[in-house]
Amino acid sequence: MKIKISKSQAMGVVEIIASKSYVHRALIAAALANSKSIITNVDLNDDIIRTLEGLNVLGANITYDDRKLMVTPIIVDKQKKIVINAHESGSTLRFLIPLATYLYDEVIFIASKDLLARPLDVYLDLYGKDKFTYLDENTLLVKGFPKQSEYHILGNISSQFITGLLFTLSLMEFDSKIVLTSELASKPYVDMTLAIMEEFGLEVKLANNQYLVSANQTYIGKALMAEGDFSQAAFFTVLGIINNDLKIKNLNFNSMQGDKQIFPILEALGAKFTYDDNSVSVYKTTIKGGLVDLNDIPDLGPILFVLALFATSETRFINIERLRIKESDRVGAMETELKKFGAKILVMDNEMIVYPLAKFNYVASVDSHNDHRIAMALSILATCLEYDLVIENAEAVNKSFPSFFTELSKLNIKVSEDTR
Repeated sequence: MKIKISKSQAMGVVEIIASKSYVHRALIAAALANSKSIITNVDLNDDIIRTLEGLNVLGANITYDDRKLMVTPIIVDKQKKIVINAHESGSTLRFLIPLATYLYDEVIFIASKDLLARPLDVYLDLYGKDKFTYLDENTLLVKGFPKQSEYHILGNISSQFITGLLFTLSLMEFDSKIVLTSELASKPYVDMTLAIMEEFGLEVKLANNQYLVSANQTYIGKALMAEGDFSQAAFFTVLGIINNDLKIKNLNFNSMQGDKQIFPILEALGAKFTYDDNSVSVYKTTIKGGLVDLNDIPDLGPILFVLALFATSETRFINIERLRIKESDRVGAMETELKKFGAKILVMDNEMIVYPLAKFNYVASVDSHNDHRIAMALSILATCLEYDLVIENAEAVNKSFPSFFTELSKLNIKVSEDTR
């Protein structure tokens, strides 16, 4: 799909969709509970659908209607052949590998070639090559969750491995612990996991770089409302700064989401906001450059690279290495696309400097690299250009935000499908 975006002045109010990260975790906790649960304020996307379907394969009964997820917990049927299709959802794959193999003796995971090429070495080392087998470029066979009292795990590849283990270890019949053997990247995402587990009645203690998990814990079914997604709010926040004033609703500023750092980061660069209970008003502002650490917030990288073009001085981004192992190499993809406009970008081992761009070259089209966050970041940039810009492979937004272009249209942005 090709989407054409024309220069437009944004205006109005946007209500942010539910956090994808929150819903993944809440679904898993609800599927493990002792009674039915309901999760409200949910808009489905490709990734959430993959987790929902995977849990249903494991024996849950999850239905969706009127922005509500109704979850009947898992009933294990050992006679079933378990095949889970994660497609392109890294969260689905990494969260469900431990749980699925704890509940069933062997599980087949189907996924896109690109997803299975992303790092899974933490689990490969844990299971061993004889129980963790790539059948082909799209198929992974995993057998027998390794029950241990201690798990020594690298934390600097992805926090998703820690989350996957935490959900599973709480079910075991003896106490266990995860010992981090490196710095934990994206720690706020593990904090979110722990907060959701606590909502469902569980307790995990953190001490001396170790997560201590008590045995035989019970998830208690409940009703809860999914909170708005700060990762998605970031795109509209930058739209307000570089285009025109906006109001953003449905944000919980007490959230454990790591990407709520977008607001203090932008304030440090000179952005102006006013806050209400669950909303924020964003004002068009000239920002300065500065230093931004992406270690805990890799999903914010693409939109912040766009913002840096509009700063008054260069912006230095550090700890960028994990952006290279997302849906695309987000460092390489954004460097490629932004340089088309004449951007000056300097990439070093683990950092990237983006310089202000006073005049944008004419560019007919850019490519999403099949990455939802690249597609959305380039779309925000397009609203400020003096000419129409076509986003190639724009359907990538379906991974996390299928209604993204509809929401842009509601804000007076000129969006149309390019059928040429």
